[in-house]
Amino acid sequence: MTGFDFVLGGRYRLQYPLGEGGMASVYAAVDERLGRSVAIKILSDSLCSDESFVRRFQHEAEAAARLSHPNIVSVYDVGADQGRRFIVMELIAGRNLKDLIRDRGPLSMEQLVAIGAEILDGLGYAHQHGLIHRDIKPQNILISREGTPKLADFGIAKAVEASSTTQTAMVLGSVHYLAPEVAAGEPASIQSDLYSMGVVLYEMATGGVPFEGTNLLAIASRHIHDQPQAPSRSNPQIPVELNGLILKALAKAPDRRYESAEEMARDVRAVPIKRDPVALASLDATAAVGPVEPTPSPRTWLSLRPTCVRYILWAFVIAVVAVLINRAGGLLPNGPSHDLGGQGLTAASVVVGALALLTLLAGIVERFRHRYAVDEFAVTVESGIFGHHRDAIPVRAIVNLQLHQSPPSRLLDIGTIVLSTGQLPGQGPIALELRDVAHASEVYDAILSALGAGNRRVAPSDGVVHDLGA
Repeated sequence: MTGFDFVLGGRYRLQYPLGEGGMASVYAAVDERLGRSVAIKILSDSLCSDESFVRRFQHEAEAAARLSHPNIVSVYDVGADQGRRFIVMELIAGRNLKDLIRDRGPLSMEQLVAIGAEILDGLGYAHQHGLIHRDIKPQNILISREGTPKLADFGIAKAVEASSTTQTAMVLGSVHYLAPEVAAGEPASIQSDLYSMGVVLYEMATGGVPFEGTNLLAIASRHIHDQPQAPSRSNPQIPVELNGLILKALAKAPDRRYESAEEMARDVRAVPIKRDPVALASLDATAAVGPVEPTPSPRTWLSLRPTCVRYILWAFVIAVVAVLINRAGGLLPNGPSHDLGGQGLTAASVVVGALALLTLLAGIVERFRHRYAVDEFAVTVESGIFGHHRDAIPVRAIVNLQLHQSPPSRLLDIGTIVLSTGQLPGQGPIALELRDVAHASEVYDAILSALGAGNRRVAPSDGVVHDLGA
């Protein structure tokens, strides 16, 4: 597999991939200057080859970096490295709203209101500062560990919108959420953002979008000409007030929608539903993990090096053989042949003894050549003493976890843990091996517990296993 040991812009060390799309690839990274974990979105080469896009992207990303709101993913930096354009953002490791709906279907009304109102708060803040998002969709709404929704990807959509060579990539992921006037080729506005937000609320309430079609043009045409079915027909549990709110946001004419995100947020919060703290707290379990607080390095709750016990045992066995060979000289009959045979056995015992020493040395080298780390984001294998190489796979991508132990290894609780993934964007299935792990069954159970059902459980913040095999 590909190793991720690359420093971008002389500052951001990439660690492992978080996702890949038509316009960009996203990596978890460490800002080595400030010592904090970040997410880096690297734009595709096809976008960066458009000079007019690059200028617009730089301007819009800088404007997005000035936004500071608890419901907007923070933009820390924008830059370039050997032609690569990238944007540095707050790291929100976890699930986006689209994945949440795909796994759970319609959300509870408590969750819908909590997420919808707070995203509208962030959207209203951006509108007040002159930024229109243009690409509101569940994939761009992330849920933090505390259940706080955050809106991502300000600063790219406007630059893409004006580039004829890149519009297709944007439409592919957004056509289900396009306002009618935008689908007809008119400029985006505050009201088009609110229409897209209405589609998001519709999807949270029903588990599906209001318009489907056989192709992109068919879906866009339905946004322009067809009236949406009332969401209450798909989910009778939707309150009348929420039903009317969503249909108002989905009005064909912009002037018949809400005038502002603040007005829409007020109506969302006014929906008469019973607040259920348990339902809201369940967002934590589905989010898997949340933002990483600024720390000197990514939080690692399991860190270990391979043990050299296996090599020590082999070295001991080989050393015993060397001693036996040396002692065997005393069993030979006296005479010239005894002297020659004794010398030969002595030489053989020296060679075998040297082999025992080399085996022990190999174990020591192996121990200091590898280091394994597992946190709530990825499993990482680092190797090398003089050089350095890092392999990593995202925790969420792991689909198979195996523990291999021979009978002697099982007695000593030493084993090899193999983690494998399904198909990853841009590459096939991959696997990592954690070899010669001490307390292997304990480590295996800890990783299995962190993965949980569907990778939804939160890794222990205080660490389950520390420095095993040290």
